[in-house]
Amino acid sequence: PRVDMGLQFSSRMCKLTFTIKNRGPKSQTLTWYNGTAMEAAYRAKQIAEGKKKKQPGEQEEKLPQGDTFKVLVNGSPEPYALEPDATATVDIFGFCKKPGSITEKLCCRSKMDKENRVIIEMRVTAEFVE
Repeated sequence: PRVDMGLQFSSRMCKLTFTIKNRGPKSQTLTWYNGTAMEAAYRAKQIAEGKKKKQPGEQEEKLPQGDTFKVLVNGSPEPYALEPDATATVDIFGFCKKPGSITEKLCCRSKMDKENRVIIEMRVTAEFVE
């Protein structure tokens, strides 16, 4: 899904809250992470190891930082155990010092028994203004 936090003041924390519910029969351990930050770290590692060569005339790639948006579940950044039929409050926090439009990918990984997979992948956008 796409989440638009709209216009936000730069250098001020913004927040969006929603709830999730485990409708399944088993407990799930949820871990949220910033997919944009992980992708940027992977690309930076490739460039550092020389696996991604710069072509002649190619501009240097500006890597996204992926540090604008963060997720807390029931007030904690740690993995959260969500029991069957239980709900949890999810807070997305955004903070950017400079004005501009920021879009990042936030992902939620579910661990259930031995199964481990991404169950939510959302693009969060905010327009930061002075």
